[in-house]
Amino acid sequence: MTDPYRVLGLPPASPDEMLTARYEELRARFSEERFLDGEAGNEGARRLMELEDAWSFIRQDMTRRQMGGGAQNADGSFNASGGLAVVDALLKAGKFTEAQQELDSITIRDAEWHYYQAIVYYKREWLTESRNHLNIAISMDPNNQKYQEAAGRLNNVMGNPNVNPQSVGGHGNYNNMHGGRPMDTAGNALCRCCQIWACTECLCCLCRMCG
Repeated sequence: MTDPYRVLGLPPASPDEMLTARYEELRARFSEERFLDGEAGNEGARRLMELEDAWSFIRQDMTRRQMGGGAQNADGSFNASGGLAVVDALLKAGKFTEAQQELDSITIRDAEWHYYQAIVYYKREWLTESRNHLNIAISMDPNNQKYQEAAGRLNNVMGNPNVNPQSVGGHGNYNNMHGGRPMDTAGNALCRCCQIWACTECLCCLCRMCG
């Protein structure tokens, strides 16, 4: 992939306002040039397409920078995607649409990719799709305990129609699948009711004995 910042002719450290202004300037120029006759028009259309591809990446890179990411790897090489670490940060920030966009930009879709796709679907309450991706992750990495535990939590949610996927999970977790606290299921509530009844019955028996 061509370095998108070279397409704009600006370094990656340029302020967002400068990048946006240069994009708008080039877009206006190439939009006019594509209607020229002959090869000049073809070149204008090609450069406009290249510009739009570059801008699509740069817009995502702006989000990554705002969240502490960067446009380059530690060795200075060009990085075409923020990776799953950015997806994780976006999910924790509650930015599920942006997380999906970042997932879509990743071409290597390993078990961890499918795990995060399952989480995005879970937050959108697309539980069947979420389980499908979890199953793919488990099939690719069957010994991964994190995937197994997430599948167990998801199955608990799908087996209890009274549980709202948006309401479960502890503070600091973006959903119950991703290590949230145990759900307050109907079974747990019934167990507590039985405990309360047993304690009350014992108390009554003691009162009768004392009488």
